[in-house]
Amino acid sequence: MEILGAGQTAVSNHLRVLRLAGVVDAVPAGRFTYYELRSGAVAAVAEHYADLAASSQTVGRRPC
Repeated sequence: MEILGAGQTAVSNHLRVLRLAGVVDAVPAGRFTYYELRSGAVAAVAEHYADLAASSQTVGRRPC
């Protein structure tokens, strides 16, 4: 929370979204829950954006 400058509720909501998207895993430890990045998650996101960038090069431009 301190690093992000956000409140606990906002951080929890973002972590929930990342968990549901399969980017992080929740690891319960007593009263706390630790989150860890899933193996391959960053590579999958990078591949997705690389594909998106490549496809944008082949799409014709339309007038505004």
